[in-house]
Amino acid sequence: MAIISWSAEGPDTPADETLILTYYHPAGLTDIKSKYEGRVSVDVNVASGKADLKLSSITMADNKEFECRVQIPGDDEGQPADTARLTVLVAPSNPICKIEGKAEYGQNINLTCYSEEGSPPPTYKWESRDVRNMPRVPDPRTTDKGGILSLYDISKETSGYYICTSSNKISSATCNIPVAVLPPATNTDFTAGIRAVINLFCGLVKDQNALS
Repeated sequence: MAIISWSAEGPDTPADETLILTYYHPAGLTDIKSKYEGRVSVDVNVASGKADLKLSSITMADNKEFECRVQIPGDDEGQPADTARLTVLVAPSNPICKIEGKAEYGQNINLTCYSEEGSPPPTYKWESRDVRNMPRVPDPRTTDKGGILSLYDISKETSGYYICTSSNKISSATCNIPVAVLPPATNTDFTAGIRAVINLFCGLVKDQNALS
C-alpha cells in the first residue's frame, strides 16, 4: 500500500489548510480537501513513479510551494518528498497615482504609484513633462524608489505632468497626475482681497444711506 499526498504552503496559508489531497494505492481512492474540490485532480502511475497534480482556475492565491510526499510502509529507501514552486503570472492592474503633501513653493512632496495586482510584483518608473507637455530631465535631487517619486524644495518649474509606468514580464500599465505648484500665500491673498472689496462696498452703502 502507498499513500501519496500533495500539499501547498504560502505566506498566508494556515498550518491546518496546507493539505490539498491524499491518494491511496492500490485502492485508487482520492480524498480532496473541500477548499480544492472541483479544481484539482491527480494522475498517478505508481509503476513509473508518477503522481502529477493538475490544478485549474488558478489565481494569485496559488503562488505557493507545492510538496508531493510518498509513504510506503516498510520502505525507507529513496527520497520520500519533493517540492516545486508555482508562480502565477498576472499583468499589473492599472496603477493609482496620488500626491502626498502640499504642492506649494519650497515644500517637499511625494508622488505615489501602486498597482493592486501583478505577479511577479511590478516595478515602477516615473517620467515627467513640463507644462507644455514636453519631456524633461528630472531634477538631480529627485528620488524614484518603489513607486514613490520624491520631489524636494519644489518651485514653479516643478509644475507639469507626471507619468508612472507599472510593469512586469507580462505587461505594463500607466497612470498620470498633473502637478501645479503655487505660492503658499496665493489663497490667503485672494481671500483677503475679496474681504477688502466686500468691506469697501459695505462702507459705501453705509455712507450713501447716511447721506440720504
